[in-house]
Amino acid sequence: MITGNINMDIIFGVLFLLILINTILVVVLFKKLSHIRKSQKVLNELFSGESVEELLYKVLEQQEIISNEALDIKKQILQLENKQKYCFDRISLVRYRGTQEDGAKLSYSIGISNENEDGLIITGIHFRNGVNLYFKHVKEGMPDIELSEEEKKVLARTKVNEVYSE
Repeated sequence: MITGNINMDIIFGVLFLLILINTILVVVLFKKLSHIRKSQKVLNELFSGESVEELLYKVLEQQEIISNEALDIKKQILQLENKQKYCFDRISLVRYRGTQEDGAKLSYSIGISNENEDGLIITGIHFRNGVNLYFKHVKEGMPDIELSEEEKKVLARTKVNEVYSE
């Protein structure tokens, strides 16, 4: 019978220890829960009574809107980059004497091209009686008509985007 009391004492001791541990855990959990409630109350006051779930849904909706806008902006940038390839963005100028009689460099050649090296060369040759203008088309860096030396200089400088005047 002594062994029975010892076993019962051990069982009661273990049960008491488990109840004590359980009580401590419950107290700790209640403290954490009260801290969470205080934090939630502060959040609710800051966000005019909206719940955290509502705020998260709003943030997710805004994030989706921003993502869509970013995609639209990327598309617009790609369109602009493609369009830019065909816009004239390179120019070069060479001034020279059109005839031996001219003392000043009144004649000129202007080269205008884009990224694809498509463009034109405008040449103005000054004479005593006026100016003759010539336009020559350039496709992929190759002119449609034979070029003068000055026009060749302009074309070469336009290819490397060098604005220069002689």
